Amino acid sequence: AKRYEHSVAVADQAIKLGVIYHQDVNKCYIAAILHDICKECNLNDKDIEMKVCFSDKIMEDKKIWHSYLGANFLKNKLHIYDYDIYNAIYNHVSGSGKSILSKIIYVSDKANKLRSYEVQKYLDVAQTDLDSAILMIKTDFINKNIKGNI
Repeated sequence: AKRYEHSVAVADQAIKLGVIYHQDVNKCYIAAILHDICKECNLNDKDIEMKVCFSDKIMEDKKIWHSYLGANFLKNKLHIYDYDIYNAIYNHVSGSGKSILSKIIYVSDKANKLRSYEVQKYLDVAQTDLDSAILMIKTDFINKNIKGNI
């Protein structure tokens, strides 16, 4: 239930930003609602998939794996082959995606109404400058100004 509520909150925020940035709101919704599709997976069972599909990422913290595995699930299990959606899910933890949709999903994931920290300043900036909002979020996370699970 908690994961579902989080995904709905991310989708609501992604649609709002999608409208501002003239993005396909259906893509915003799909990427947002599915961004954590593999968050609850047993990662101990995913070593082989990571080694085969994402060998360059295998040494990263397992908490990040769900973004890569989710993108893979999207393609191989749900048969959604949209590169923008795939890329948004793949990059939603790192915030390194270059597309507007990837940036929207990152900001929406990190700055939605269910977060335990104050998000309004990020959302205010995101309405006019996604890159600056991402930089603010990353800086606050690095500086430990964000309390809670990012």
